[in-house]
Amino acid sequence: MGDSGKKAQTSIEVLIILGIALLVMLAFLMLTQSQSVQVNQQKESQDAANAVSELASAAKEVYAQGVGAKKQVQITLPSGYEANESSIGNRAIWLRSSGNDYVETVDFALHGSLPKASGDHFVWVVSEGSRVRIGDSMIMLDSPSLNVLMPESSQKMEGIVVRSSWDSEVNVSITALFNSSKVDMSLGSKAIMLEPLQSAGVAIVFTSGDNASGFHSGYIELNAADGKQNETVMLPVSVEVSGANVSAPPELSMLPGTLNENASAGENITAVFQLCTGPWTRLSSVSFDLSAGDAGDWVNGTGDLGPMEPETCQPKSFRISVPSNATAGTHTGRISARGTGSLAAVDSAEIMIDIAANYDTSGPDASGLKAYPEKPYAGEPLTFSVTADDTLQGNSSVKECEMQLDNGTWQQMEAADGKFDESQEKGVSIEFSGLAIGKHMAQARCKDAAGNIGSSASLTFHVMKDFLFITSGKQQTSSEEDWTSWLSSHKSGEGYTWAYDTTDAGKVSGSSVDLSYYSAVVLAQWDWKSGLASPLSAYIGKGGSVVLLGNANLQGARELGLTSYPANPSNDAQARFITNSSYISEPFSARLYSITASSTQMYSLNDDFSGNILATSGNETDHAALGTDGNVVFWGATEPGDFNEIGGNITIRVLDYAVMESKITPG
Repeated sequence: MGDSGKKAQTSIEVLIILGIALLVMLAFLMLTQSQSVQVNQQKESQDAANAVSELASAAKEVYAQGVGAKKQVQITLPSGYEANESSIGNRAIWLRSSGNDYVETVDFALHGSLPKASGDHFVWVVSEGSRVRIGDSMIMLDSPSLNVLMPESSQKMEGIVVRSSWDSEVNVSITALFNSSKVDMSLGSKAIMLEPLQSAGVAIVFTSGDNASGFHSGYIELNAADGKQNETVMLPVSVEVSGANVSAPPELSMLPGTLNENASAGENITAVFQLCTGPWTRLSSVSFDLSAGDAGDWVNGTGDLGPMEPETCQPKSFRISVPSNATAGTHTGRISARGTGSLAAVDSAEIMIDIAANYDTSGPDASGLKAYPEKPYAGEPLTFSVTADDTLQGNSSVKECEMQLDNGTWQQMEAADGKFDESQEKGVSIEFSGLAIGKHMAQARCKDAAGNIGSSASLTFHVMKDFLFITSGKQQTSSEEDWTSWLSSHKSGEGYTWAYDTTDAGKVSGSSVDLSYYSAVVLAQWDWKSGLASPLSAYIGKGGSVVLLGNANLQGARELGLTSYPANPSNDAQARFITNSSYISEPFSARLYSITASSTQMYSLNDDFSGNILATSGNETDHAALGTDGNVVFWGATEPGDFNEIGGNITIRVLDYAVMESKITPG
């Protein structure tokens, strides 16, 4: 083979080798990119979960402190944050990022909105008493705190960055609140103006004097205003001054050195520390250890931090989850930091968590217990309602209410909106059916979220029946049997079944029956020896209605004062209506109606009757067979078993009228 052939073969081999190398590099790049994407996704997921968790934790904190309490929370919303699919409402914070939902719930009402864009945000969390508002901050800072390390008799310059997150011009006034006599803090700017989304730096100069060794703390207060509303942000400042005899600054510092927090059992606390390196310290990472027992066991989020360059600071957040069964008192622990790359790069921070005793020891007041309808009848449903109020008894959410009837079993009531989630719940209700005639006692009580049962509300009420059918003797006459048979097969024209009892005249005249529990009494026969005139007259005087049917008019109309003579019976099958101005006669025009298929006895009052004549018998022109006189209603027809539809309708309206017109109240 010639030189040209060898050169061609060599070129082909080089191309093949280059191709293989490119494929290997491409595979490596794809693997690296995949791992990078995975790491980024994990970080975004953690940022989203931390955001909702920190907001929920702050909401619980300000809610427990009461109306007006507020807290500013710094959150990071990932790049995949979907603002239109995220919301705050009811009792949940709902954040969607890259198609995944992150949700935190609380035991009280929330409202407000999440920021409209991804990135870092300061968000206000404000207690409004029975609910908590969450919303955007007007300004944001590049760090939640400022921590400074410096020697005695020296000067050091630091800076903060203030960024507007508002949609209009914001004016920010800046004030130094640093009262140390040994360290001076001065501001390079005391007022700045920020356009929407604009940032500005503020220089801060610290000057330490002689013998200033130790810790010094204070705040920088930033007041933002846009002409319509104001916002105040407090930036904690911590200065650690090393003594003149210290040969070198510490290689690693954890600030603040002590965390002292007040909390309630079951609360979550977010603690942010600054980890700072010395002027010659370079660390590949910083790891964390926790002390055993109590507060040390409550700390979460101990993942490594780093790498760190000399004279730099990085924030580190920890979640302190106080157990729900934590006892009242001070609980202590320690977080230790250790740098990788220097054996001397160690420091620690003390944790002191003060758990207050349960501040809510009183249950919600139950008040305004009512029953509907106000005049209940036996057999019909009866609804009770009550108001539960814990606003003056600890302001916890009402958890449940229950009611007891006649010292029976306590039964659960229902919230008006279906959920117990407010410190005041109105219209808490329960329905009972099948209550018997007589006097009853109801009690309602409520419990709050802290487990306290408050004062109860009570209600005494009476259940009545529509009417009492009084027979002339212990055994019913054939006429009375006809009427009770008719009553049992008919019901009210108002759409319900009459609730009534039957008794004899002897029990009524002997006062063994309380007539006040019946809207009306009904008689179909009256014995002149019965002694009913006195108790029935007293009953009428208290507002009760009396109905005289058929034969009862013969004697009863006279003894009740409707006429001077016994009622006059005649044979007839018709009734002649005189007026339709009454509820009873309203459906009937002034004319003659057949009421039975054949003639039966029809009782009518003599012409000395001065009441309201609604109808006469067909053979009469002025003697009332149907009428009213005060609370007494009379209907002279007999043989109800022979009534046609009109006769039955008249009788139904007579009974309904008596019940509706009654003003009697039990007792």
